Amino acid sequence: MLKSLLLPIAVLSLASCSQEVKPEQSAAYATEAVKLFEQACVQTGGSAGAVGEWAAQQQFRKMTADDIKNLPPGMMELDAQSVWQTERQGATFYLSTTSDACSVKTAKADSMVVEKAFERIALAGQPGIEPRLEEKSFVSSPFPFTRIAYIWHETDSGRDIRLAANMSSSEHLPAQLALMLIRPPANTSAVNSE
Repeated sequence: MLKSLLLPIAVLSLASCSQEVKPEQSAAYATEAVKLFEQACVQTGGSAGAVGEWAAQQQFRKMTADDIKNLPPGMMELDAQSVWQTERQGATFYLSTTSDACSVKTAKADSMVVEKAFERIALAGQPGIEPRLEEKSFVSSPFPFTRIAYIWHETDSGRDIRLAANMSSSEHLPAQLALMLIRPPANTSAVNSE
């Protein structure tokens, strides 16, 4: 009886060990994700066309609708228009665009490394951009989750671009990291608040 109980436990333990990521790997994945976000979303402005060109130049694999359906639930936005995949440093990274956003996701990432690198990008801004912290929050239940968001205010147009990082150490989420650049809809005009 004891042997029959120990066998499933041993199999589950081995399976979970194979999915564990060492801290240095998690840090490397975080660094790579932020680098991809900066290059693919920030430097291109996050528009679908520019992101698509960048992904093609980098030889990312464009995912089909069936590929996307086979991703774990919650890994991809429901309104994703285009999704690309790449493998780097032993991890899988997803690059996606919607009508107003560009995002990079990965299953495992060290949140401390992400936070520092993400804040460096957000605070550096770009010419004609005034960066400001919009949100920095943490909840522990039902699972640990941190959100950091910055607004990039375009001084010329008055429009705001939102940069956000969603991070969690939970093994119950398909992605421990999602980095997003969200542009205001093209057909809206800036409203000056007094």
